Amino acid sequence: MWMGKQRALRRSGKLAPDRLAVLEGIEFPWTQAEETWKFYITQLRAFRRQSPEGPVPFKGTQRLLAEFIHRYRREYRAGVLPEAKAQVLQGLGIDMHVRVHKIYTRPRLHAEESWTAHYEAVRAYVGRGKRLERMPKGQAEHGLPIHSWLQRQRHLNRIGKLPEVRFKKLEDLGMRWNQSEEWERRFAELLHFRAQHQHQRLGAGVESQALPRWVSTQRIRKRSGALDLVRERRLADAGFAWTEADECWEFYLPQLRDFRAVNGPTAAWPSQGPKAKLRAYVRQLRREHLAGLLQSDKLRKLQALGVEWAFESPADEGMLARLRVLTKRYGKENLRQVVLDDAVLARWLKEKEVLRRRNALPEALDVKLRKLQVLKEREAVVQAPVPRRRTTQGSL
Repeated sequence: MWMGKQRALRRSGKLAPDRLAVLEGIEFPWTQAEETWKFYITQLRAFRRQSPEGPVPFKGTQRLLAEFIHRYRREYRAGVLPEAKAQVLQGLGIDMHVRVHKIYTRPRLHAEESWTAHYEAVRAYVGRGKRLERMPKGQAEHGLPIHSWLQRQRHLNRIGKLPEVRFKKLEDLGMRWNQSEEWERRFAELLHFRAQHQHQRLGAGVESQALPRWVSTQRIRKRSGALDLVRERRLADAGFAWTEADECWEFYLPQLRDFRAVNGPTAAWPSQGPKAKLRAYVRQLRREHLAGLLQSDKLRKLQALGVEWAFESPADEGMLARLRVLTKRYGKENLRQVVLDDAVLARWLKEKEVLRRRNALPEALDVKLRKLQVLKEREAVVQAPVPRRRTTQGSL
C-alpha cells in the first residue's frame, strides 16, 4: 500500500525531491512490472545457485517462476523486450529461443516410474488419515489423478493383468477391489443387525464403526441423488431408516409401547434410571408436535398409546400461550374483554365455546380454559318436576 502511494505521488508530481532522491538511490520499482521483474529475478538467481544447469520445471513451487520466464520469452521473440533484461536472463542460463510446448510438456515417465509415482501419491493421501473407499471422484494428490488411477488398477485386477506385487502393495493401503462385494457385505451385516435388534440404531451393538460409516454414506448418496436406484429400492424394502430421526423413532417406539403396557396409560414418564432417555425423547416429540413438524403417522401412533399431548393442536397451544401472556398483563377479571378486542382470539374462543356446547371440546383443553376463566360457563338447564299421577284405591 505504501509503495503504491509513493508511485501515485510521483505520477502526480507531488513527491518531495529529497524523498524521490532517496527512493532512486535504493532502485525503487516505480511500476508493478519492475517490482515483479526484481522479485522473480531474485528467485531465479536462488534457483540457479541450487541448479546451475537445466530448465526451470513447470510444476511444484517453481511453476510461477517458469510462467514468468515464458512471458519474457514471448516478449523477446516479439522484439519488445529491452536488451538489458534479455542479457540478464541469458546470463542466468535462460535460452530465449525455447518454444511454448517445450515448457508446458511434462516429461513422459516410464511405466514403472509412473506406477510408483501414483502409488506414492495414494500412500500420501492415506497418510493424511483419509480412507480409499471414501475418496471423492476426481481426487488428485501431488498433481496426479489418483482416483482414476485406482479405478484403472481395479480394472486390471478384474481382467487378471495386475501383478501380484502391486496387488499386495495396494491391499496394504486398504484397497477395496470389488466395491459391489463390499456393499453386499455391509448390507448383509445391516440385515443381520435388524433381525437381532428390530431397529437400526447402531451403537454398542456393532464391533467396529465400518457399518455406521456405511449407513451414513448411503444416506449422503440418497440426498445427493448418487445412490443407485436398485440399491435404494433394496434398502427401502429392508426398512432402512433414511434419517436419524426415523432411526430414533424406530428405536424408542417399542419402548414406549412396553412402558404403557406395564405402567398403564396415565403413568408419568420415568425421570431416572435406564428409562430416563425415554422421557427426554417424548419431550422432543412434543416440541416437534407443537412446532407442527411431527409426521401424521407418528402422531396417530402416539394417540393410540394414550399420550395426552398428542391430542393437542399446535394452533390451540399457541392461542393458550397468548392467553397466558394476556392474563399476566391484564388479570383474569379483564381477560375476556381483552380477548373480545382481538379478532383472531375472539374467533378462536367462539369456536371453542361452540365445541363445548356440543360436548366435543377435548377434556384437556377444556380444563386449561377453565383455569383461565375465559369461556362462558354453561347455563344450568332447570327442568320442571314431573307431576305424579294420582291413584285411587281401586287402581292397585
